[in-house]
Amino acid sequence: MKVNIIIEKDQYGYYAFCPELKGCHTQGDSLEEVLENIKEAIELYLETLSPHEREYCLSKEILTTSMEVKVAYLPVDLPLTDSLFRYRTQGHRGRLQCLLPVNGRR
Repeated sequence: MKVNIIIEKDQYGYYAFCPELKGCHTQGDSLEEVLENIKEAIELYLETLSPHEREYCLSKEILTTSMEVKVAYLPVDLPLTDSLFRYRTQGHRGRLQCLLPVNGRR
């Protein structure tokens, strides 16, 4: 039986979860450890499910992809006189509004 797993790495180690199985996640200090841990977590999780629940959870289609996005930025020499500067831009599907802190205040 195959399942999807997502693994993320940060400064504390590795975090893994199975999107088909809500709440099935684990962590580890190394990639090998997190892979062992998520395999065990998935096996234990599946043992708690009825055959009907197991079939339902594992029949979900999981799609992953990558996409490029544009990031708006402000020139660093822009004079800001208010404690909060609102930057707005019109996009294809609505308005993006970024609230930028000025002088350490929000």
